[in-house]
Amino acid sequence: MRRRRPHSVNSGGAVVIASGSGTKIDARLGNLAAASLHTPMAEPLLIVEERAASALARLREKFHPHHDYLTLIVPSIWLVFWMALLDIYFYNSEHIRDGFRRVKELAPSIPSVGTGLEFFAALFLVIVAFTLIYALGQLLNGFSALVLDRLVVKKLLKYPFNLYLRRLEAPSARSDHDILRDAMLESSYAIFCLNLVPLVFMELIVIAFSFRLSELPAYLIIYSARHPILESSLLSLGAAFLVYLHFGRPSRTRARRYYNRRVLSDAQLRSFNRQHWALVLLLVSLISLSLWRGEIWIILLLPLLNSVVGLVERYAPRRLTQKILLGPFLKYMKACFANPIYFAANLVGYSDLPSAQLIRMVKDEFVEQIDPKDFFWVAYLKIQNRGEGASQTAYHFLATYGMVRNLCNSTAFALTLSVGFFLMKWPLGHGPSVVAWTLTQSGLVYALFARYLYVYGPYFSKYVLRAAAFTHATKRVEISEP
Repeated sequence: MRRRRPHSVNSGGAVVIASGSGTKIDARLGNLAAASLHTPMAEPLLIVEERAASALARLREKFHPHHDYLTLIVPSIWLVFWMALLDIYFYNSEHIRDGFRRVKELAPSIPSVGTGLEFFAALFLVIVAFTLIYALGQLLNGFSALVLDRLVVKKLLKYPFNLYLRRLEAPSARSDHDILRDAMLESSYAIFCLNLVPLVFMELIVIAFSFRLSELPAYLIIYSARHPILESSLLSLGAAFLVYLHFGRPSRTRARRYYNRRVLSDAQLRSFNRQHWALVLLLVSLISLSLWRGEIWIILLLPLLNSVVGLVERYAPRRLTQKILLGPFLKYMKACFANPIYFAANLVGYSDLPSAQLIRMVKDEFVEQIDPKDFFWVAYLKIQNRGEGASQTAYHFLATYGMVRNLCNSTAFALTLSVGFFLMKWPLGHGPSVVAWTLTQSGLVYALFARYLYVYGPYFSKYVLRAAAFTHATKRVEISEP
């Protein structure tokens, strides 16, 4: 009597029939077994997989802070924090206590009609406070977008994706820093003077404090009479530093490094350099003499001259500007300019551009469908729709970039309001603390501005480009697979 051979199902779903001499696979039986094992479970497994992926995506969204919270609520609370700290430290919480006292005076005038109504009244106050914080955040966000995004980045530094396209057009031997510098030098002189905005603000603070401290000009005069040599040396150094910040350092070498002979000839450089030295020496002498006499307001002459030059460049007739060679002279001046925004951009890597191959990979996919101005938005929308996990990270970078930008603007508003409070009511006995407070907030504004450039350029923009390139590469691999 023949014994039935034992059989089992292997991992591929085929039936394996064991024998003493070896194994034989029956293809027909294997196919039937595979169909019986996998077909009934295929659809439920796919449904479970889709539900798990959807649940995981919702969970990841919960762990990503909301865009409105980071860009609107956090900067508003940051501004309120600085104002509260100002009142607590310099004015002994006078304004905070006055606000609470008025609320307490208002409370008895509201008749008590039950615990439920009191709860709704408290809830209403919470909603009002949250709405005010949210509205303040909207104001900060709008002002930040106008000043930092539209003026500083778009007009002066240029958007990162604009620099990426310039990288494609530039020779491979040209460095990324040169590409950023050339893009900035294309700006008008008035836009280039955006570098002076923080400096002008500090000069206005010094002027305002000098009017508040009426003894300061007299102190300068008395100290100059007692120590004439030391005082004249310090005032001359200070005046020279201010003139350098406003009009740069005369240098033919630096201008030649930025412009070739077709733009500025050697004769023009020599002439412009002599004029620059004459302007610097005249301004240093005038400001030193005025400060010696206690006339601190003279430092406002420097930003006034810059403003006049910018207005002449923009509104003067072209025939006049060509006659006095204003255009070439301003090119020379921009090359010699002190440039703290360019320094911050290089410091944080804003000018470190991706490789030309990576940029071309993303650009070539849309070259016939979009305008170069839409390069960033098309790449961003691409990873939003096809990027899967990359879209959440890009969203988080976008929210972080907006938060840091608004924090920078919020700190600048806190500095402005602080100076306003100091002028209206000078905190007696806090002279050194006022100076330290002002300098600390000014340094914090510059640090947050550098952080904003870092998050916007090396983080957010580069991630969008690389995620779009990765999405494009994976799509090509899927298409090429049989």
